[in-house]
Amino acid sequence: MQEILIEEYSKQFCNNYKERWEDVPDHITTSAPNINLKLICRFSEGKKSIFEFGTWIGRSAFCFSQNYKNVETIDFLPGSDIDYCYNGKEPGYYVNGIQNVKVHLHDSTTFNFSGYEDKFDCVFVDGNHGSIPCFLDLNNATKICKSNGLIFLDDYFWKNDSGEYVTHPWMGVKDAVDRLISLGYKEIYRIKDTMLVFFVNKWNIENSFITD
Repeated sequence: MQEILIEEYSKQFCNNYKERWEDVPDHITTSAPNINLKLICRFSEGKKSIFEFGTWIGRSAFCFSQNYKNVETIDFLPGSDIDYCYNGKEPGYYVNGIQNVKVHLHDSTTFNFSGYEDKFDCVFVDGNHGSIPCFLDLNNATKICKSNGLIFLDDYFWKNDSGEYVTHPWMGVKDAVDRLISLGYKEIYRIKDTMLVFFVNKWNIENSFITD
């Protein structure tokens, strides 16, 4: 895995575009460092589309809505075996009524992505952190992301009590990325001093993935 500085990422992949952040209230970003979301928004250049795996209550989707022209996001149905309601807020709470955001309440591993092929400029994977569900989301991400679009994964790294970024204790994300590398994806980048890794979508791993 290659390490890239924030400045290098901004120049090489974002044309030094500055994300739109003035209308993002502080309570929206309390559960994640601003820099992680800002760097994903920076890729938007104000006109692209993004699909998010893992809506939760819609904080990241709200940030994306201020930058991307079209946002779609998916999370579990309320009342399902995995239910991410938080303090009474259901999935997508912060993006209810926002015109450029569409929320899908469905298990992402069984969602029908027909018609979504090569549709999105960017994909953000931050859903189920188990190794198999995470890899299924990665597999679908390569299908729906345009060629040469960017696919981001959150929580590959974690900031410990000493302020160091180390491998996240939820090892499923690392396992999924390691499997992706074993199937041929070599150009995977770690953005230094963040929790993010990303790669440029070059090919589809569908035929290499065993679903059982």
